[in-house]
Amino acid sequence: MLGSASIQVLGAGALVFLARLYGPEDFGVLGTYVAICGMAGVLCLFRYDVAIPLPEDDQEGAHVLALCLGLAIFWSGVAGAYLWGGQEGLLSLFHLETIKDVQWMVPLGILGFGTGQALSSWMGRRGHFKPISVGTGLQGVAQQACQLAMGLKQLGSIGLVVGNFAGQSVAAMFYLRTVWVKDRGQFKEISPGGIFQAAKRYWRFPVVSFWSGCAMALNQYAPILLMQGMFGEAYAGLYLVGQRVLQLPVGLVSKAVGNVFLPEYSRQQSSGKSELLAKGLLEKLLLYGFPFLALLGFTAPVTIPWVFGEKWAHAGWMTAWLTPWMALAFVYAPLSTIPLVKGQQGRDTVAQVGLLAARVLPFFLAGKDWEADKVFQLFAFSTGASGAIYLIWIVKLAGKDIVQALLVIGNTLARSAALLVFPLSMHFFFHIDWLTAGAVAIAGLAWAAAARKHFHQPGEPTPKPEA
Repeated sequence: MLGSASIQVLGAGALVFLARLYGPEDFGVLGTYVAICGMAGVLCLFRYDVAIPLPEDDQEGAHVLALCLGLAIFWSGVAGAYLWGGQEGLLSLFHLETIKDVQWMVPLGILGFGTGQALSSWMGRRGHFKPISVGTGLQGVAQQACQLAMGLKQLGSIGLVVGNFAGQSVAAMFYLRTVWVKDRGQFKEISPGGIFQAAKRYWRFPVVSFWSGCAMALNQYAPILLMQGMFGEAYAGLYLVGQRVLQLPVGLVSKAVGNVFLPEYSRQQSSGKSELLAKGLLEKLLLYGFPFLALLGFTAPVTIPWVFGEKWAHAGWMTAWLTPWMALAFVYAPLSTIPLVKGQQGRDTVAQVGLLAARVLPFFLAGKDWEADKVFQLFAFSTGASGAIYLIWIVKLAGKDIVQALLVIGNTLARSAALLVFPLSMHFFFHIDWLTAGAVAIAGLAWAAAARKHFHQPGEPTPKPEA
């Protein structure tokens, strides 16, 4: 997690320059491209990637990985045959003509998302957490360097999209090299029959859990597609940048902690310590993560235009409205695999469909005379409310008493308010943006240092060491 954190800081620094080199329209095209590739890249695996850490035998896990890689190659080839053949019917159907200039990158992006998802799941199973962090770092450095270089040449949205794929490629090659060096002995006996048996054994994932995965992917990516279609790529770009400010820490925890939590939680099921593991992580995420997101989000209307430029001022307003949902996502995202481990695929599908409905219905319920900002406010409110309900369900599955959880939540809200006192006081008394931004930075760094000391306690289950 600490290794990934340094890359997130680098990404935040690069975003400052990228926001000045590219406009909201360029980020809107990038968001549409990432949404398409992200949804297709995750769904083309039919959720078998989630099954990779579950087998007790590494040989069987290797067969599941081989199945995932085969599916990623096959479906990216299908997408390539369609798009490289000059077909544009789907783009017109979903009002995605804005990515016409970068549509040739979509099959490559699908392959990058799919293979990266599968390989990182395998490395988490094998306990290769340091290489995962290094790969994430290489991806961030390559992506941001490429995007900055192309931004200086004023290549527009193509620069952002090509840079995104460059980062994916570097990370995928590093992961493949790591797996080859450390684990190639596990793949010597890979056979078509073994792959078929693995697919058959974990049939619930494509048959039942796949629909939950569809809902999860749409939850993440559908809003930006709807905003682009209804309000234009500039509005979608503002949303993307505003969300990314909060997504940096959410993505860090979701990936870094989630990669460790899933295999460890699965292993601890037999020993009866899984509930202790889940409850401990839940408390730490609430008490230390939620207040940090509140600090970043509720001060964004001041900090974002000061850091990124006045053309992004509206993105700061959007970030503040997104804060309750993103702070909740910070807590429940690393724990969202609990229903799968507990065999609750059906209920998880219902929950994900409910979250999806809460996110997309505001766009369909809005009248023709509704302004974009009014629709966005309704979207932010319904998303936050549904996220709170989903978190309550995760709390129950984790085995934590609801009354105790409410006490922790009360403590969390009190900490959030206390953390906001210093920067908000600086803003209201002095009205100097750089002074407010400095107060946010000081409060955030102090809070991160305190969280680091308390995030691992002696006696908790530790990650499986690297082989």
